[in-house]
Amino acid sequence: MQIANERKWTYKMLVDDELLAQIEQKWASQSLNTVYLILEQQLNKSYFENNQAAFVHAWHIFLKFGLVDLGFTAGEIEAQYLQA
Repeated sequence: MQIANERKWTYKMLVDDELLAQIEQKWASQSLNTVYLILEQQLNKSYFENNQAAFVHAWHIFLKFGLVDLGFTAGEIEAQYLQA
């Protein structure tokens, strides 16, 4: 969230119902460690290389991790985001 705020990319975090449905249809990850490392890699790339595509990819990985791997609903993720 801090990267999005600093780079003025918060609008890139908006997702529609169609994209959420696509993310929810993805497979569960075999290794949460791998998901974390890929997420960290994409966030570092977005920050240090000023790469918007990497930031969007990291955001989608984060949403997939929450929706598919951890089993949260979109409403629960949104509620936590709004609390922060």
